[in-house]
Amino acid sequence: VLTSELSLNYSKKKIFALLVIILIVSLGFKLYLVDFSSLPVEDTYGYVIRSIA
Repeated sequence: VLTSELSLNYSKKKIFALLVIILIVSLGFKLYLVDFSSLPVEDTYGYVIRSIA
């Protein structure tokens, strides 16, 4: 009963706007915290090729 009341109070626009805000904030944190100067240690391309072969 509680979930149906909550879904009626929030419109789809508000939920979509909230998800977009969360996406922008999380992407900002990701770009801020990732160190682009160092190369990745593992070679994932090699793992993918070996798993297919």
